[in-house]
Amino acid sequence: MSKIKDGIIDAEWSDCLRRLRDARALVLRDAESFHEAAITLERVGQVLSGRIKNGLGSYRSELLELASSACSIEPPELQRLFEIVRESRNMAVHDGAWARHLNSRLVDFMLILEQAIMEKLQCASDLMVRQPLTAELWHLVSQVRQAMLSNSYSSLPIFFEDRWHILTDQAIMDYIYRASDKRDKKERLSAKLETAIQTGEIKLLDASCFNPEAKLVDIVPRMVVGPGLIVEDRDESKRLVGILTPFDVL
Repeated sequence: MSKIKDGIIDAEWSDCLRRLRDARALVLRDAESFHEAAITLERVGQVLSGRIKNGLGSYRSELLELASSACSIEPPELQRLFEIVRESRNMAVHDGAWARHLNSRLVDFMLILEQAIMEKLQCASDLMVRQPLTAELWHLVSQVRQAMLSNSYSSLPIFFEDRWHILTDQAIMDYIYRASDKRDKKERLSAKLETAIQTGEIKLLDASCFNPEAKLVDIVPRMVVGPGLIVEDRDESKRLVGILTPFDVL
């Protein structure tokens, strides 16, 4: 008999997926954040069971049921993976190789849960990154460059001539390094993005745009270059509500 409650809606699954991804990124970025990241598993367990229980172990059945729905790992091995994660939460200190081992096992378990949740989600709005960072025509080239480097982005959406485009790091790089000398490079970095685009020195790519209700099965084949942009076209506002990259649906 299933231990997972009936009637979990897409918004709940999406929230669980977001929490897992954020926690996984945290533990990969900071090796000492194991416990903080592991708390996310309890929050997912609360959604699956529909109630608050006492500790990670009390959500064992629900979490393992979800995990087993998406992977080919034998139940005993999956259970052992869960127990490693659970028991490590009770250990006060992790050092060196042991800490890295525990972090890698936590990440492994989270990836399995993410895969299981993704199989339940079908629409762009379920997996898209909300409130995406955009480039603006009034931005200086240096500001766009800094935004890309700070966030490790290879592209940014930009609205130009009444439609959405994709501005790539390749285009910015080409523009900057065509400078003839240091003074020219400084002037290029200080130029407004709109000016560089209008003169044709920065080339934009046409964006693939989809509405929030679009099915992933229809979106993926059309994501040939760059991310997919999720756009609401109410009253022709073309409001950007999210972005969907290959990483988000991988």
